[in-house]
Amino acid sequence: MKQVFLLLACFLLLATNFLYAGNDQKYNISAFKNGVRIDNPAQQTDLRHQTAWQQFSRRNNHWYAEFNTLTKLPMRAAGAPVTLNSSGSDAELAMYFVNSELKAFNLPAASLQLNRINSGHNLSYVQFTQYYQGLPVLGNGLSVRLNANKQVVAFTADVFNNLSVNTQPALTPEQVLQLSVADVQGNFPQQSSPTLKVLPVPTPAGYEFKLVYDFTIKGNISTQTEPVNFRIWIDAHNGTIYYRYNMVCSFDAEEAQSLYALNGQVTPNPNFAQQAATIPNMRIRVGSTDFYTDADGHLDYAFPPGIPTTASGTAYLDGPYCRVYNGATGTTTPSFPVSIVPGGSEINVPTSITASQISGFYYVVKQHQFMKSWIPSLTTMDFPMITRVDRNDGNCNAFYDGGVNFYAQGGGCFSTSLFSDIIFHEYGHGINDYFYDYKGGVFNNGSLGEGYADVWAFAHTENPILSQGFNMGAINSSIRRYDQNPKVYPQDLTGEVHDNGEIIAGAWWDLGAQIGLTNMFTIFINSHDGVPMRPDGQEGTLYSDILFEALIADDDNGSLSDGTPNSIAIIDNFALHGIYLQIAGDIVHTEYPVIAPTDLALINFTLAIDFNYLPFVEGVGLWYRTDRTQPYTYTNAVALSGGSTYTGFIPFLAAGTVVDYYMELEDNVGGVPLSEPYLANRVSNPNIPFQMLVGYETLTEDHLYGTATNWTLGAPDDDASTGFWAIGSPNESYVDDDSMVQTGADNTPDGNNYCAFTGNGSVGGAAGENDVDDGKTTLTTKPFNLMQYDNPAFSFYRWYSNDQGANPGNDNWEVFISNNGGTTWVPVENTNVADHSWRLFALRVLDYVELTPDVRLRFIASDNLIPELDYEGGSLVEAAVDDLVLYEQAETQTGINNPMLTNALQVYPNPAQDYFMVQLPQNGNAAVTMFNALGQQVYAANNQNGSQTLRINTAGMAQGVYLLQVTQNSQTLQQKIVVGR
Repeated sequence: MKQVFLLLACFLLLATNFLYAGNDQKYNISAFKNGVRIDNPAQQTDLRHQTAWQQFSRRNNHWYAEFNTLTKLPMRAAGAPVTLNSSGSDAELAMYFVNSELKAFNLPAASLQLNRINSGHNLSYVQFTQYYQGLPVLGNGLSVRLNANKQVVAFTADVFNNLSVNTQPALTPEQVLQLSVADVQGNFPQQSSPTLKVLPVPTPAGYEFKLVYDFTIKGNISTQTEPVNFRIWIDAHNGTIYYRYNMVCSFDAEEAQSLYALNGQVTPNPNFAQQAATIPNMRIRVGSTDFYTDADGHLDYAFPPGIPTTASGTAYLDGPYCRVYNGATGTTTPSFPVSIVPGGSEINVPTSITASQISGFYYVVKQHQFMKSWIPSLTTMDFPMITRVDRNDGNCNAFYDGGVNFYAQGGGCFSTSLFSDIIFHEYGHGINDYFYDYKGGVFNNGSLGEGYADVWAFAHTENPILSQGFNMGAINSSIRRYDQNPKVYPQDLTGEVHDNGEIIAGAWWDLGAQIGLTNMFTIFINSHDGVPMRPDGQEGTLYSDILFEALIADDDNGSLSDGTPNSIAIIDNFALHGIYLQIAGDIVHTEYPVIAPTDLALINFTLAIDFNYLPFVEGVGLWYRTDRTQPYTYTNAVALSGGSTYTGFIPFLAAGTVVDYYMELEDNVGGVPLSEPYLANRVSNPNIPFQMLVGYETLTEDHLYGTATNWTLGAPDDDASTGFWAIGSPNESYVDDDSMVQTGADNTPDGNNYCAFTGNGSVGGAAGENDVDDGKTTLTTKPFNLMQYDNPAFSFYRWYSNDQGANPGNDNWEVFISNNGGTTWVPVENTNVADHSWRLFALRVLDYVELTPDVRLRFIASDNLIPELDYEGGSLVEAAVDDLVLYEQAETQTGINNPMLTNALQVYPNPAQDYFMVQLPQNGNAAVTMFNALGQQVYAANNQNGSQTLRINTAGMAQGVYLLQVTQNSQTLQQKIVVGR
């Protein structure tokens, strides 16, 4: 059997209102309790917009991802199956995926070594460990998940591509063994051999990499009776202890009859009556031969040939899965004489065997059976678990130290071996350890250990209350209960492992309460295939890892892109405890460059949310403005078909208006994980919002084909050394095969492929061959005489990339307008937000300058030099401009005489199902009409008396958004109507 050093010595420390506080965490040290959350939700939206991930996601039909905010690398991701253009073993396919699909992230593939392959219920988990100069890097490494068709459906990654550390130790193993417990008074005779490893330590500024010795040291502390078993990571250069974790985890409180039932009275809870039980897997010796009762508690004894006579023997409270000792130091297994009578059917446990002894034996074996019913292939726990009952060196306690230990009655508490769920919990610590080892991991988090030991307990008892009546005389006392007052991250994260463990255990219990404990426990068991684990202090990230693994474990078709059978229940119940994966998805919208004046503009878009997160969307809305000197106005968008198609409304758009707008999603915890366009909602230096011109007609168009003489390339104060503006056909450039920097296609759909761009590199050349370097380069339009117009506007399309070099986002794109021949320039746009697509920008000239005979636009791309930054602040900068259009306001009417009177309409109910009522606001005849989203008239009624309430039948109308218009007394009033079912 494989030697397992990490045997969690787990104490049953109960609430201080009825017993003493334990010392099992007093000497713990963790460099990870520094408040650094490596998957910081606030940064996820920005990281998902990395070019490398955007291109991966588009190429593979949209994937969900959350990122390590220190490394900027995806740390957990899943989506539609990715078919690999290769063949080979699972390990070879996984590595091919890393080297091809994840190439743009520069993962350290060469430093990864196969650890093991876990075969899950429908996925293969290929697990790699990262090495540095031959030393393993502590952490989760890389795990690639393949479905039955050998397609990749998910991966997790805790790897580092900037690792550097001195691998020559200054301290010897003997020295660090002494230093590791120099501040702890006690005797520590047992230890594992210190092994050199690399430890990544997260800090606000990034990771620091330490050479450490990894080992365990076990013994006793002079001030307490319970043993300790420390796992230690100590600096091999200076002796700093980065992690000292006491793996003593507190509970907080049809021939001659030959089948004989071994009957006994066991105690599941000392507050209630004992229960009759047949005792399984117990050893009975007859002569020199050992027999064992079977899993049902029956002894199959064959009498010798001839006339059977009574056989005498001895029953011992031991067997293949349990061995009982009395007290803290006892070495003799309790036993009792038995008589096997021919024709008999039972053997009874005598009263000389105490309730603590028989109950301890029985429930340890039953928990082993329960474990095997779920993990039949886990054989490393098929050994006699040392079970010490009625220890008298303490009270009100129990712990696991490779065996299970229970204290005698005292201190106001019953004997702890008389509570079946305490036994199940303590044995559960062993399951945690051996199950993770079986899956190729190491169980290394005290909070998760306590939480998961509770899960093993309540999954067996099917009872959310652990140890009801633990205090003698107080039947309503308990150690923990999961049916009320749920613990929530982060407000209930106290640093005490039992409090922290209740958060994750509560999520599993509540999930079981909704979908059934059997279904919950199936997901729980299968979620171990990914062996999620992080050290103490990283519970927030770890619990989100577990949520991710639970969703993968629940998948039933080898594709995470369509959610999972229980994804809503999983997400909902984990969210009850503050455990989230941030909402991710896409808002898809087709821009309307020019529209006619309208009383109500309908802005349609679709919302695609990963992992069935739609129920946790708090609101979807539209922000718009018609004046760039004013703030945006918010309006709720209305969900239409299936909750994925939305319509937002912008009222009363008169001719001559330029509208800015963007969409935004808010989740139910107050975050804004999605906006479209990306960063258009940023207060300072935003990206271009969507734009549309209202009531304009086109005067001139310049598609940059054959019109180069209309443009001025360069300016006297330009100082860039490369990447000068040019007009022609651009050559696309890439950082790698997927990360485009300069576009290779113009915006005009005419086949000519001409635009203005910042320098052409050679075909297939490096991205930095002719990008903008060392300064700025300028492009200026021809002069426009605008004196003959009343309200002109310009629009153009631009491409801008500044986020793929050594200093991403360091450089700005600027647009200016001048009305005096370029003597002075007024800023129009200034942003450092890259957008690797052709984006429309529109401006009303009078918003910036007066009309003159010489109005021009100027475009500047720059590479800023900042000496104190890497490469002096240089980065990859490319820009392009196309399709410059001049407009003039058309002569049209808005159709609304007094839009303020819209509020006078009384419409109810709205939203409507089969009908709605309209209270006409004034006396006099009224014309009532109704239009659908396409502008088609679907209802009309003329000569309606203003003194009546009109009923309009909508039963035959499709669900959607409609416009109700009432014209009365030379006034037109409008109201948005939503028809739903």
